[in-house]
Amino acid sequence: MAPHLNTLLEDGEPNSDSGNRCSGNSLGPQARLVKNGSVDLFDGPRTLAPGESENVCFQIRLVTDTPTSVEGKSVDVSFNFHATTA
Repeated sequence: MAPHLNTLLEDGEPNSDSGNRCSGNSLGPQARLVKNGSVDLFDGPRTLAPGESENVCFQIRLVTDTPTSVEGKSVDVSFNFHATTA
């Protein structure tokens, strides 16, 4: 199922007007998930000042060419964030 999921990260919160889309600017490319693998969803490192925070909205959708054979299936996804100090 993972290869049929298109993922996009944006700097913002879900847009309450549409109910299912993020409202910010894209933080990286749209990418399909990879079974048993990893995908870099950010364009590059993100920098935050001490005490600063950032909202990141995850938009995950089935791609239009998803076969009916995945109907009723599920997938477990994990997101890892690695933080370092300068």
